[in-house]
Amino acid sequence: MIDTIAAIRSAFLADAGITALVGTRIYGAPPGLPEGQPSPPPASIVIQAVGGDVAASDPTLQQRYYVRCYGATGQDTMALYRALYDSVIDTDGRLRGPRLISGRWLLKSATLTAPATDEEPQGWPITTTTLTTRFDALRGAAG
Repeated sequence: MIDTIAAIRSAFLADAGITALVGTRIYGAPPGLPEGQPSPPPASIVIQAVGGDVAASDPTLQQRYYVRCYGATGQDTMALYRALYDSVIDTDGRLRGPRLISGRWLLKSATLTAPATDEEPQGWPITTTTLTTRFDALRGAAG
């Protein structure tokens, strides 16, 4: 099976707009992240897979993620969301895709929902979004 979080992390790490804001602080979180988990430091992204399936009719893996953008201020978290948006959406407003990530994973399409800004119980400002991807299930499965 494809490690989709590794693929998304690789795509974000390859984007200069995102890494200018967070460096390499892009983390994958396991489903069901325990309550009380310490928040990452400001200016970071946490990607958590929340569901998906493989289409029986074609080799497509559709996966949904919660993406949490952390920053020192609410404005910082929104700037990070905007960088994610720019990474997923072309400048002409159409969805990016298909594209090969790190020469390994074929991303067929991606969508990003509108952002929601809040504050976590630990006090970190946060902007959240849902990312939905469609990967070729036959590419990138081997290590």
